[in-house]
Amino acid sequence: MFYPSRTSLFGFVVFFAGLYFVERNTMEEEKFAISVEWYDEISSLVRPFILFYYPSDRTVEMYDSKQKKTFLKRSFCETVSEIDLYIGNKVSVFGRELKLIEYLDEVTRNELTRKSERTYAMLKPEVIPKMGKILSFIEGKGFKFNRMMLTKISATRAAEFYKEHLGRPFYEKLVNYISSGPVLAMELLAPSAVRYWRINLGPTDPVVARSDAPNTVRGLFGTDTTYNAAHGSDSPEAAARELNLIFNNLSSHYESSYTIKTLCLVKPHVLQEGKLGALITAIQENKFKISSVKLQRMTLTDADQFFLAYKGVWDDYPAQIKHYSSGPSVALSIDADVNAFREFVGSFDPNTAGKLQPSSLRARFGYDTIHNAIHCTDLPDDGAREVEFFFKDVGSLH
Repeated sequence: MFYPSRTSLFGFVVFFAGLYFVERNTMEEEKFAISVEWYDEISSLVRPFILFYYPSDRTVEMYDSKQKKTFLKRSFCETVSEIDLYIGNKVSVFGRELKLIEYLDEVTRNELTRKSERTYAMLKPEVIPKMGKILSFIEGKGFKFNRMMLTKISATRAAEFYKEHLGRPFYEKLVNYISSGPVLAMELLAPSAVRYWRINLGPTDPVVARSDAPNTVRGLFGTDTTYNAAHGSDSPEAAARELNLIFNNLSSHYESSYTIKTLCLVKPHVLQEGKLGALITAIQENKFKISSVKLQRMTLTDADQFFLAYKGVWDDYPAQIKHYSSGPSVALSIDADVNAFREFVGSFDPNTAGKLQPSSLRARFGYDTIHNAIHCTDLPDDGAREVEFFFKDVGSLH
C-alpha cells in the first residue's frame, strides 16, 4: 500500500488551494461601477461619488471620489434595482438622491444598457377611461414606468409625430384623432423594451390582433386601425425621437371644466409592488374622473415643502418624508368633491380602514401608516393648492 509522504501531501494541498483561488478569481462576483453626483443642499455643493451595485443581492457601496475613501459600506438598498441604473436617471440611496453620470467600465456599460432599454408608449384618447386596466397589463409584463403624464397633443405636434406617414390615406384622420383628446404618454423600461412593447401591443389592426394575438393591448382594447388603443416606437432611434418630442416639448394636461379638484398622490410602494394600474382602475370604476396624471420624483426637500403643514401632526413625519423620496410617486388630479374622495380613500391607518371601510383604497392597497397607498387632500380649501404644486410651475418639481 502506498502512503504519501509529508512532502507529497503538502504538494497536494498547494495544488488544490491553487485550483480554489483560480476558480474563485474566474467566478468573481459581478459588480457595476457608475459615476454619480449628489447635490448637498446644506453646503450647496455637487459632490462626486462612485456607486457600486452588486446584482446578486441588490447591495450598494459608495466611494467618495474627492476624499478618496469609502463613504457607504456595502448595504442592501431596496430603492435601487438594475433597471434604474441608466445614465441621466436619479436613484435614492438612503435618502440621498444620486444622479447617474457615466458607466465606468465596459462590463457595466454593456450589461446595464442591455437591461434598461427605453421605449415610448402612448395610450390613445379612446382608452383613457380604461387606462388603469392597461397600466395593470403593462405592469404584469414586467415594464417599469420611468416617465408618465396625461397630456394634450396639438394638431401641429401630432403632424410632426406621425410625419413618416405623410401622404398616406389615413394620415389626416390619424393626426386629427390623436389631437382630439388627452393621451397618456409613457417612457417604459425593460430589457429589449422596444421589441418587447411591440410584441405586447399586437398587430396594428385590432381585428387581426383579436384573432392572432388576443392577449395583447390591441387585441383586448382596440377597435380598428385608427382606434387601436396604443402606440409603440418601432426602433430605438424612433423611441429617442418620440420621447424627446413629447416629454421635452409638452407639459402635463391641466384642463378641466370642473372647478373643484382634489389631489391623489400615489405612494412609491404602490409602484414598487406593481399595483398602480389596479389602484387607478379602482378610482375609475368608482366614477371619479382623473383629469391629470404625472409621475414625479420627490427629493426630501420637495416632500418636506409639500407636507410642511403635517409637521408636528404626524408622529412618523420623518419616516413619511423619507418614503416619498424613496422612489417615484404618481400625482393624480381628481375632479371631485374633496370630502367625497377622502371618504373613498379611507382612514389614514389601513388597519382601521380594513375594519371600518373594507372597500376603501387604503384598506385595499395599504398595510401600515407609512405604506398607506396614497395621500389625498384633507380640506376643501387645499385642493387647488395641492394640485397646482404638481401640475403647475410651483416649487422645485419643474
